[in-house]
Amino acid sequence: MSRNDTNLLLKVVSENARANDPETVFYLTVSVGGTLITGRAISEDDFFELNANKMLKGFFDQQIKGERNRILDELETKEVDFPDQLREHFLYLDDAYYIQSGTLHPSNSGLSIQIRVADITSVSFTSFFPKIKE
Repeated sequence: MSRNDTNLLLKVVSENARANDPETVFYLTVSVGGTLITGRAISEDDFFELNANKMLKGFFDQQIKGERNRILDELETKEVDFPDQLREHFLYLDDAYYIQSGTLHPSNSGLSIQIRVADITSVSFTSFFPKIKE
């Protein structure tokens, strides 16, 4: 059975994060399965607009987002089956790094990462980005 319980604070952060809006920038460091990940929270839509993820956008929009929205619309008028995999909530990070032995990985540039919120065991609203040399 899928774990879909959600940290409501992280759900609010992920729903309000916008990649290009300085008013809603959230930097986070989370622990997932014992691994620390640090990055900048972005919205689900922003995540699938990134160059690294654009090839998945069509599938995501039709098979996941579209189906989830259809079910949510039907819930207003009747009882429907809501599959666990569509109930799960995700946090999306850009410019993200894994922290291993005090070192950021990858060392050259950040990643875009999708994290299931139910798998996050701790969170800090700080980041550990590499220092820019001046």
